[in-house]
Amino acid sequence: MKQEYLDRLRKAILESCLEEKQNEIEELVLRRFQLGEEAQMTEEEIIDMLPKPEELVASFKEEEKPKSKNMHSTDLILDLQLFWDFELVRMEENGIRFLSEDDCTSLRIDIDEDKVLIEPNDRSKKKRLDGKLYIGPEVVFNEVKMNCYACDVVCCSFEAKRLDVNAASADLLFDTVQADEFLLKTASGDTKMKRLVCRKWCYRSVSGDLSIDEIDSEEAEVSLVSGDVRIKTTTPAFYTIQTVSGDVFIYNGIDLNKVKATSVSGDIKIGGKKMGNIQTLAAAQLEKLKSKLKF
Repeated sequence: MKQEYLDRLRKAILESCLEEKQNEIEELVLRRFQLGEEAQMTEEEIIDMLPKPEELVASFKEEEKPKSKNMHSTDLILDLQLFWDFELVRMEENGIRFLSEDDCTSLRIDIDEDKVLIEPNDRSKKKRLDGKLYIGPEVVFNEVKMNCYACDVVCCSFEAKRLDVNAASADLLFDTVQADEFLLKTASGDTKMKRLVCRKWCYRSVSGDLSIDEIDSEEAEVSLVSGDVRIKTTTPAFYTIQTVSGDVFIYNGIDLNKVKATSVSGDIKIGGKKMGNIQTLAAAQLEKLKSKLKF
């Protein structure tokens, strides 16, 4: 199965005229197989975690595309208290536009080159809305602030210098996110992400689950009261993990020498190895952890 995957990969590389990237792509895949084998995974299980060869090569093809001369950084501020569902969608045309089939008189919507703002204009109105924000290929974000309350959010791939997400009773679905810093705070609701490329990311949760297929980062902080965190593959970043009763599972790529983990009753498993639980923490330490998780 491994050889069949590699054969398909090489064929896709040739068809995409990316021979100059062949060594880089193959080294990436072989490293993923090595990490999986070290975690005693079968070839079938490893391949299930990898993207299809054609999709992987296509992602390198996208990186080859020259960036538009008109590309500019934009702040994005979304207060989605009045939404049931919200989507961030890529479009082929340049620019940014918001579309909704609902009456949006209860919203304040400001869109210009430097800032996009969508927030309640009249918080007394209770009617919920659905909306989509379309962004063109030249748009990258400087700072993104997203406040989600009882709203489900689906986001396409995007880049930002800093991403700050505050969610309560909300389900979040991200494709690929590239950011220098990423802060995610949740109180109920599940978050799923395909890929995160980030220098430093921080996840604080009172409840709710987090699932990420692939992470490329240097530093990570994970603080849980309850709920599960599942990470399929990560670079060997410095991880600080604190949990009261939540469970944390990191399957591949982590360096145990770079992990600092404490748990009251939750399970922490790194690369298939269960980390020792700490059944008792000093009251001051526990209160400090809880205070960090407050919104």
